[in-house]
Amino acid sequence: MTIDIDNFYWVAVSTWGGIYKMTAVHSSEDAASIKAKDQVVEMVNKAVIEQNGQEAIGWAKFLPVALYVVEYDEINEVTLFGPQLLVRGQPTGLISLDVIKT
Repeated sequence: MTIDIDNFYWVAVSTWGGIYKMTAVHSSEDAASIKAKDQVVEMVNKAVIEQNGQEAIGWAKFLPVALYVVEYDEINEVTLFGPQLLVRGQPTGLISLDVIKT
């Protein structure tokens, strides 16, 4: 698979306690891959608090963040299936897996 280096999305996926979140940031944005990771961590933390109350704020101290690349014309075919990202129904290759301290 070849990727147009100016026209793709960084897609970040994170999970904690049965909560799965995903975000996509276009490659043209500054620090797009970092922005995607930060956004998904924020989304998971917010969901943990919404689901478990404000006292849960410190529960998700470390979150796994998987990073993928999805071509521009395939972004509407993305599905989050648990922690796995599917593009057009097929598993997508992982670019990186990090643990982020919140």
